[in-house]
Amino acid sequence: MALSSAKTEGQTPLDPDEMAGLIPSHLLTKDELNDWLMRFFEDWTSSHFPGAVAGTWQAPTIYECVT
Repeated sequence: MALSSAKTEGQTPLDPDEMAGLIPSHLLTKDELNDWLMRFFEDWTSSHFPGAVAGTWQAPTIYECVT
């Protein structure tokens, strides 16, 4: 999914204060921000918890946490 600066009907533009605080300055709408955050979260999760995105990761048991 490519990010685009073109605005389409139904997209909420970010106000100048929201845009000023963004690290990725190419994001212009909340929809683009939401898409970017979702991809960032999925990438981070899959790199820190292999199998989590695929649904195969399981949380450790309480026994594994205390030993």
